[in-house]
Amino acid sequence: MKKMMIVALMAAAASTAFAGDSETLKSILKAKTYAEAESLVKSGLGQLANASEKASAYNKLVDLAMAKVTEVQAVTNANQVAEQMKQGKVVPYDTLGFYTALAQAFNAASECEKYDLMPNEKGKVKAKFHDANRDRLYSLRGNLINGGITYQDKGDMKTAYQYLAQYVDTHDDPLFAEAAAKTPDENLSQIA
Repeated sequence: MKKMMIVALMAAAASTAFAGDSETLKSILKAKTYAEAESLVKSGLGQLANASEKASAYNKLVDLAMAKVTEVQAVTNANQVAEQMKQGKVVPYDTLGFYTALAQAFNAASECEKYDLMPNEKGKVKAKFHDANRDRLYSLRGNLINGGITYQDKGDMKTAYQYLAQYVDTHDDPLFAEAAAKTPDENLSQIA
C-alpha cells in the first residue's frame, strides 16, 4: 500500500511539473487584436503560473503591436517607391495608429523584459524574448521622436511629451543596454 501511495504521489508530481501553459495564457496567445490581448493580460495577470508565462503574455502584446507597425512600414515603403518611380498610387496610412502601436510595443517589451529576466524555479535566468525584442525595437526608437513631433504639431503637448519621454526612458531600459553601448545616441541630449 505504501508503494502505491508513493507511485501515485510521483505521478501527480510529474504531471504538474510537466504541465503545459495555463488556460489564461492560452487565451491570451489566441487573441487576434492588441486591445483584446491587453484586456486579457490585465484581467488575468495574477492567474498566470509564473514569470515565464507573464513574459509570454507581454510578448504577445509586443507581437500584436509590431504587426501594426510592420504593416504601416510596408505601406510607407511602397509609397516611397511609388513617388520615386512616378508610378502607382500613394496609399494613405494611419500615422497616429502607427505611433500608438509603436508606443504600445515599447511598453509591452519593457514589461516582457521585466518578467523574462526573472529566475526560473531552478534559480537560472533564461531570457526567451530579450534578443528578438531588442533587435526589432531598437532601430525604431527614433520614431518615438517623430511621434512626439507629430503630436506637438497637432497641439497635443501632453502626448508629445509622453513620446519624447518614452524615447529618453528607453535609452536606459535594460532591454536596449547592449545596443545603446555599441552606438552613441546622438539625439538623446537634444530630447532630454
